[in-house]
Amino acid sequence: MALPVKAVAAPANDPGELSLADLARRILAREIRPRVADIRRLAEAVLAAEEKRARKKAGARKPGKKRKLAKIPGQKGKK
Repeated sequence: MALPVKAVAAPANDPGELSLADLARRILAREIRPRVADIRRLAEAVLAAEEKRARKKAGARKPGKKRKLAKIPGQKGKK
């Protein structure tokens, strides 16, 4: 009599296919050994999140865009 075999989700062979959260969890659990590309991918995600948070905190102004000064009534323009 054969015992029934449970179907277990096999871990992805390619860590590049994993989401960032899954990749981080598996690295911390030591299920997979990270490659340099995996570490770079995680670092870029962290830096992008920090940059996005800093931009949001700064008032969501886009870099390089300057505000114009208000015109003073009665003053003539440049010649």
